[in-house]
Amino acid sequence: SVKNHGVVAEPEVSTWTWNTDGCTTSYIVIASDGLWDFLSPQEVSSMVLDLISAGESLQVATEKLLQAAQEKWKEFDDFYCDDITVLLLPGKAHDRPKEAWNQARQDEGCCSAGLKLFQCTVQ
Repeated sequence: SVKNHGVVAEPEVSTWTWNTDGCTTSYIVIASDGLWDFLSPQEVSSMVLDLISAGESLQVATEKLLQAAQEKWKEFDDFYCDDITVLLLPGKAHDRPKEAWNQARQDEGCCSAGLKLFQCTVQ
């Protein structure tokens, strides 16, 4: 049974109000427990903001988060690494013109339109 291995069918869901007043740049990090078990929210936000400030792309920042989490797992256990899933999105996505979204949907289809609009790649 998958329940014996820690897999459950009920997701943890949280909602909150996001106030970006006064923020010029914001990002959303959506990640599995493979990231959060070994990196604190402060470590993650510092790493992302430092990399973006240094001119790195969202993809590079995501890859660096994955690498950091994997390294922390190796310090804890040489033989096991939990799944590590990270999605990093620009928080000001709602500012994108509706025409750009509609064009992306027309060119790419519904599922991949958001990826194109955010200039993301799936590997």
